[in-house]
Amino acid sequence: MTERIKRMVDHILKETIYPPAVEIEYDRADFLLTDTHRETKRLCEYILAQPIRIPEEARLAGMLKFGKFPYPADFMSKHGMRYAGDLFAHFRSYNNANPPFEDFKFWEWQHATADYKKFIELGTEGIKEQIALSLRKHGGDAEKTEFLLACRMLCDAIADRADNYAEKCIAMADEADADRRAELLRLSDILHRVPRYPARNFYEAVQCLYFCFDFLPDSLGLPDRWLYKYYRQDIGSGTITEDFAKELLQELYIKIQSYTPLDGHFYRGGQCNFSLGGYTVDGEDGYNDFSELLLTSLLDLPLYIPEVTFRWTKKTPTALLSHILDLSRKDKNGRIAFVSDEAKIPLMTELCEIPWEEAVEYVTVGCNAIALSGGMMYSSGHANLTKALHDTLYTERDSILKADTFEAFRTIFEKHLRRLLERNIEVGDKFVTHAARDECVLGSLFMRGCIESGISMTKGGAIGFADFPGDGLMCTIDSLAVIRQFVYDEKTVTAEVLLDALEHNWEGHEDLRQMILKQAKFFGNDDEETNEIARWITTYVATFAKKRTDALGKHFIGIIAPGYGDYNTYFGRVTGATPDGRYAGESFGVIGAGQTGGKDRNGLTALLNSVAKYDPMHFYSGITVTNVNLDAPLLYDDAHFPKTVKLIETYLANGGAQLQLNTVNAEELLDAKEHPDNYKNLRVRVSGYSDFFTRMEEERQDNIIARTILK
Repeated sequence: MTERIKRMVDHILKETIYPPAVEIEYDRADFLLTDTHRETKRLCEYILAQPIRIPEEARLAGMLKFGKFPYPADFMSKHGMRYAGDLFAHFRSYNNANPPFEDFKFWEWQHATADYKKFIELGTEGIKEQIALSLRKHGGDAEKTEFLLACRMLCDAIADRADNYAEKCIAMADEADADRRAELLRLSDILHRVPRYPARNFYEAVQCLYFCFDFLPDSLGLPDRWLYKYYRQDIGSGTITEDFAKELLQELYIKIQSYTPLDGHFYRGGQCNFSLGGYTVDGEDGYNDFSELLLTSLLDLPLYIPEVTFRWTKKTPTALLSHILDLSRKDKNGRIAFVSDEAKIPLMTELCEIPWEEAVEYVTVGCNAIALSGGMMYSSGHANLTKALHDTLYTERDSILKADTFEAFRTIFEKHLRRLLERNIEVGDKFVTHAARDECVLGSLFMRGCIESGISMTKGGAIGFADFPGDGLMCTIDSLAVIRQFVYDEKTVTAEVLLDALEHNWEGHEDLRQMILKQAKFFGNDDEETNEIARWITTYVATFAKKRTDALGKHFIGIIAPGYGDYNTYFGRVTGATPDGRYAGESFGVIGAGQTGGKDRNGLTALLNSVAKYDPMHFYSGITVTNVNLDAPLLYDDAHFPKTVKLIETYLANGGAQLQLNTVNAEELLDAKEHPDNYKNLRVRVSGYSDFFTRMEEERQDNIIARTILK
């Protein structure tokens, strides 16, 4: 990195550079306006009243926060989102704030990714033309007309703020030396151009992206697609050099890292994500020379945010996958995750009826969730799939004792599973319709679909998905596999004895528990019996959800426990003992799709094979993670590394949806837990994001310690 970039990095790692939000006084006559008009008018005034700060040596301008604005503005931080706030207060558990609703459901964060391409290619003036078309279309609808007029007001406020920055540059140039004066005057010209008008070159496009980021500070989406033509154009004409482009991108990353305050989630990578590579509309692999520049520019910086997801396709050369894995193994901050388009895209096209040309533009948001480009993740929250098993085992004793085959037991379980899935939709719809009472005009301006429909993103106007339960899925699979193996196939224990053991939380039945832990065919060992159960459950849920939509008309995709909250622990606390040997109240253990606690006995190949096979309809490819703890030589020994690359390539080709790698061992983690001051720089992949191990909650530390070291 250059000396300028190094100084910027050093600065933001020690000090929050975003200016604090300032409060302003509003005209009391605003209360005579409608809610939408009043809130938007005040939002525009707020935007234009916030400090204009251009740090020393900066070549990109922006830096805006909505922390003290009382109405819906920044959708990512949810400030002013009154009705979503109700749900967070009463139905969300973070650090064990609330128990799950009805022992199975939490409200959760919703992510969105701005349509940066629209702003870069059209500018606010072009977007106002889209608004004018929509106004003509919806002219007879007063509510939609008011919403669209509010969008138009915000277009002008955003562009006017850029003009204010441009004037600030001119004022600063008067007192700068010759070199800095030239930089500031150039930046002033750019800010008079973007985001009001379309970007004409690479510098303008990057400035436009960053200026817009502050209005919806979530995922960066697909920058290797949106910025590529500007990069190739300017490199080809000699207008810029690769070194200039790299330095500009690095300043962009620094500004994005600095958006999260030092006393917030500054060290957690899930605050911002973006994707590289993947299929293009013409069916080719999209990783290009600019993708490489975006990635290496990031990894050259000692930052934690943003993180990046590499989208693999069957057309990705093995040499490229090897190269990305090589970069990943050398990245001490663990910023790279891997996903397979071969799993993600069929989920969208086949189950959610998303056209191919939209599906290939999917992006990663938050903790490796997915969204459509310029779309929203309409989450209704995490749900405890294991509750269906719990209710079967603890309320159906007589029926279970009469079931003389596993198929008969399966029928009893499916009754409770279907009841749970139906209830999940009912409760989820109540959650999302309550949250839909908020109207977020600013966020909607950056979404695809809101201007066209005249409907706020919070009310369903944006493109996007809803989610469906899967927390505790691996516990459910393992428990059903135990019942089938010991009660029905081998007949080594009766259903009555097993039910008694569960009701007494294994007390007096420790020998049985130990036999199960030692001899059971658990998920992750690539045995056909367990794989079959996994396919049965995931197919059942996918078939149930297919063609259904939530209250806002969004198709469902599966979710398995990523995020900052330790949902396997929260749900485990309200779930009785389970046949896999788990005690009542104990965590489900596995985060995402995988295995933990030494139950994956047959090595890395077997685990990856099981995960690749468990979900034939790709329903749970949507929001999931697969954590793998590798024995260090598999990654760091050059003699082993090519075999590891091939193994991961096979996993992704066979249906594996996501993968994130750690190489720390349990002994090191235990010592870090005992002596945290000796391990301040130890980072691990957690649940779709990376974090410092010693900063985590104890439950998360214990989960990571319990992950098997695979050889």
